[in-house]
Amino acid sequence: MRMLRIVVWEFLLLFASILVFRSVWTFLAKIPFLETSSGYWASLILGTIVALISIFMINNHAGKIEKIFFQDSICSKSLIQKPSNMSILDKISSNTTQNQ
Repeated sequence: MRMLRIVVWEFLLLFASILVFRSVWTFLAKIPFLETSSGYWASLILGTIVALISIFMINNHAGKIEKIFFQDSICSKSLIQKPSNMSILDKISSNTTQNQ
């Protein structure tokens, strides 16, 4: 039931974004400069620059979150701190004895 609610809210978010996109498109169509060839090129260049900056910032932020998550993870700490000459079975048994 909970998953159904999430799907419904995602559908509503998608529908809302369509309405916003249509409104912005209609608004920009009323600007005379954007109906010219220069306006098309300007919007293409500006949109490309904004998209590249957004992708760069999202990737940069996502990398920081992954780095923080994996450094602070209990599982990764316990595996990183073990000596490399231990077998996998030794690591598993030492982890279970530490947790008890």
